[in-house]
Amino acid sequence: MVHVLQSRYFSPDWDAMYHSELEWLGWVSEGTATYLGHGQEIYAPIVMRYFQNNNLPTLAQLSDNDQFFGDDGWTNYCWAATIFEFIHETWGIEYVVEMNRRHGDFDGIFGFSQDEFQRQ
Repeated sequence: MVHVLQSRYFSPDWDAMYHSELEWLGWVSEGTATYLGHGQEIYAPIVMRYFQNNNLPTLAQLSDNDQFFGDDGWTNYCWAATIFEFIHETWGIEYVVEMNRRHGDFDGIFGFSQDEFQRQ
């Protein structure tokens, strides 16, 4: 259901991006869907275990679709949802929408790089 919302309202070029390996980042769409569709009670406990062990994935790792959807896929969905929760709480829902519209264009959305975003 959330993916229908994304395709109709977040990104006019959703289908084109979905079918382009160069443009589509799984963590953006799946992270938004997990954040909006499941809520913290589902993903927060999983993420907290990784925080406690200081085993945090980088955005570059999440951006690798093969790795994102690999063996540890659900954990990656949870990480991506946590990123969108952070974006929502820090900048507002309009930035969640823009991340989907511009599909992870950190410079264009936030005015700083993906690396700088990750340091926050």
